[in-house]
Amino acid sequence: MNIRSDYCGGNIIVHTIRHDMIKLSQDLWGTKEWWFWWNFCIEGAEGKTLTFSFDDEVVGPFGPAKSNDGFIWSWCSEDCFINHNSFIYSFSNNESCVYFAFSLPYQAAHFEYFRSKFLNNSKVCHKVLTISEQKRAVPLIVFGEGNEDILFACRHHCCES
Repeated sequence: MNIRSDYCGGNIIVHTIRHDMIKLSQDLWGTKEWWFWWNFCIEGAEGKTLTFSFDDEVVGPFGPAKSNDGFIWSWCSEDCFINHNSFIYSFSNNESCVYFAFSLPYQAAHFEYFRSKFLNNSKVCHKVLTISEQKRAVPLIVFGEGNEDILFACRHHCCES
């Protein structure tokens, strides 16, 4: 069994794995302030029922978000939620890789998928708003024409999907 977070948005520290109990916490990435975001992938847990227990109250009332491919996400069933520190999950025999997160992740790949639907639309303009501190292009899409402007901004924080 392998727990990892080596992908875009991944963020976890595994403290212990004992039988069916996994103790973990969110990786603060060198920051001094506490924050709640976590996202990890577990491989090789087919057929097992595992309990994931956090140091802090970082499990929302719907339990974790779950994905089998890291792209399409949904909420776990209410059966997953134990309390705000823990959740439980029963892996099917064919679930070789499952992603869990605090909330439904929305990454650059999700935006690019959305943006790709409008590539051939003459009423949609694709631009770069600015360059981030990490030297990444921040995309901007302009819809339509006219004298009125509406600004719709989103995804300023990791769990605002």
